[in-house]
Amino acid sequence: DHFNDIMQVVNKLAKLLNPDSIENMETDISSFEEELKEWISEDEEGFVERIEDGEIGYLMADLIVRSNMGNSFWIDWKDSESAVGFLENVVEFEGLDIQLDFAVKDPKNDLRPDQIFVRANQQLQALGYYLLGLTSGNDAYHEILIPSGIFEPFMDIMEHFDVMVELND
Repeated sequence: DHFNDIMQVVNKLAKLLNPDSIENMETDISSFEEELKEWISEDEEGFVERIEDGEIGYLMADLIVRSNMGNSFWIDWKDSESAVGFLENVVEFEGLDIQLDFAVKDPKNDLRPDQIFVRANQQLQALGYYLLGLTSGNDAYHEILIPSGIFEPFMDIMEHFDVMVELND
C-alpha cells in the first residue's frame, strides 16, 4: 500500500518537474521506482517502520535526489567544489544566461556549500528559479532547482510527504 501511495504522488511530481518532456518524466518515474524497489528489497521492514515512525520526509528527500528527479543533486556537507560544479552544470543545462557571482575570489575554498547555495539562490530567483534544499536527515546536502512557476505545487507535494524544504535564503 505504501508503495502505491508513494508512486501515485511521484507521478505527479515527475509531471510537474518535466512539463515539456514525456521522456524525461518517464525516466524520472522509472528511476524513482527502481530506487524505491531497491530500498524495499534491502529492508522492507525498516521501510515500513520509517514510514510509520513519521520519517517518510527523510526517505522521500533521499529517494528524489538519489533517483535524479528533475535538476536534483546531493553532495557531502563539506564539498564546496561539487556544489559550484553542479550549479555551473545546471545553469548551462537550463540555458540560463548567467555567470554566478559568489562574491569571493575562490568559492570552492572560501565558502561552505550552504553559503554557495544561498548566494546562488538569490541570483537564480531573479531569473525565475528556486534552489531548494530537501532535508534528508543525514550530513549531505540534497538540492533541487525548480522554476518559480511550480513552487506552490512543488511545495504541496513536499508537504504531502512531510519533506522539510530549506529555502536557501
